Amino acid sequence: MDYKKRFEKLQEQFNLGQKIANIGIWSLDYETDRLEWTEGVHQIFRTDPQTFKPTFEAFLQFVHPEDREKLKKAYSNSIKEKRDYLVEHRVVLADGEIKFVQERCQNFFNDNGNIIRSIGTVLDISIQKGLENEILRINRELEKKVAKRTSEQNILLSLFDKGDSILFKWKNDATWSIVHVSDSINDILGYDKEDFLTDNITYAECIYKDDLEQVMKELSTAMEKRKEYFEHKPYRVYTKDGDIKWVHDRTVIVRDNDGNIINFVGYITDITGIKEKDKQLLQQSRLAQMGEMISMIAHQWRQPLGAIAATSLDLQFKFELQEYDLSNKIEQDKCFSYIKKSLENIDGFVQNLTTTIDDFRNFYRPNKTSTTALINAPVKKALNIVKATYIANSIEIVEKYGCKNRVLMYENELMQVILNILKNAQDNFKEKSIKNPQVVIKTFDINDGIRLEISDNGGGICEDMMQKVFDPYFSTKSEKNGTGLGLYMSKTIIEAHHEGKLWAENRDNGVCFCIDLFRIQDRVEKCKYEEELTV
Repeated sequence: MDYKKRFEKLQEQFNLGQKIANIGIWSLDYETDRLEWTEGVHQIFRTDPQTFKPTFEAFLQFVHPEDREKLKKAYSNSIKEKRDYLVEHRVVLADGEIKFVQERCQNFFNDNGNIIRSIGTVLDISIQKGLENEILRINRELEKKVAKRTSEQNILLSLFDKGDSILFKWKNDATWSIVHVSDSINDILGYDKEDFLTDNITYAECIYKDDLEQVMKELSTAMEKRKEYFEHKPYRVYTKDGDIKWVHDRTVIVRDNDGNIINFVGYITDITGIKEKDKQLLQQSRLAQMGEMISMIAHQWRQPLGAIAATSLDLQFKFELQEYDLSNKIEQDKCFSYIKKSLENIDGFVQNLTTTIDDFRNFYRPNKTSTTALINAPVKKALNIVKATYIANSIEIVEKYGCKNRVLMYENELMQVILNILKNAQDNFKEKSIKNPQVVIKTFDINDGIRLEISDNGGGICEDMMQKVFDPYFSTKSEKNGTGLGLYMSKTIIEAHHEGKLWAENRDNGVCFCIDLFRIQDRVEKCKYEEELTV
């Protein structure tokens, strides 16, 4: 290959490289005052190499008017200071399109220090600049959104400063250091937020000592199960003045991209007022039951009192009629034997009355201790209380006990629930004049606990009312016969106090109330809410 063809091939490759790189080279010879552009420069400026004659003045016409002084100053300073220069500026093409270019220039000088030549490159950076501008635009938009979101968050956070809730944020470090707490801490616990932010006190120190283990265990379980959100059971806290309040704690677990826990956010609400209301409603519900209980006592006592009266009258008549000849030894023995038997009967009737009184007294006695037992025990005790009234109203009771699992329970409370359901069934039978009324009580084991079903054949509850039967002050009975508290408190006792489930469903021309209680291995048998149920 001759040198000419080889040069032409190299020139072709060089031009292709400039085209691919969007770069061109220019040269300005001061001795000949001649400016030369390679094809790469013509490509950037979209000029025809055959017809366009490059000059410095022609080049300046392409430079954006706002950038010309900057470019001329950069070039003249590089000559004056005998150094290279790098400058970015805009150019305006013949069709009005604006491009961004980056120019580098190296100057050459003679021995006298006079400039003889400048050689430089022009790099089209329009795409890069477009991306940079887009990034700047996105960043500005993000800054606006962040500012807006921050403002919104500050507004939301300010809501915690005025309400009955506290917002906590703490780190997952060795000391669980708190990084944020709302001003509402002062209204609820009496502390200043700085007390927590400076580690003068920790939130764990505020938790009631008997409830702290429960709270920490719930948190540990949520972490082990990789939950993002969970709710604590209501627990108690100490205020700065030593008072005790009830709170409901919801916690969000914040993790990084690798799943490591970095923060916790707690939303803690003061529910002391709600707890007090529940106590009042429980008391009101029990007071409402007292009248019914007195009626049941009357039924329970009627038979033994009648028997005592009959025995006493029989004794009296026998002596008044002188049925026994006390002068006769045989008659005398018969008389004493009859008196003894009658007194034994009377004693049995009195024991029956005493047992009845004990059953009712125990039911109303505040019991703060839980027991682990079969559900059959409170069911049978409740049935003993209503047995007389059920017999008087010809209500058949069918008992089917099949459970073997023992559960942790507050027996008197469960008796109250069962009595509520049984009394409701009795009232419903009477209001609807149900023939052959029947109540079926069934207990059986489920996978993790037991189920108690109390069903009747009283016609059921219409679906519209079924959704409301557990609402406070709602009753399906006539206004004079219902307070609307019985089933509401029953649901509270089962679901809040026993962590179980209570629901109702229509079944076999009647209604069935279902209660699920669960075996909880790590629950202690000591009642966890001593003050809650005091009446």
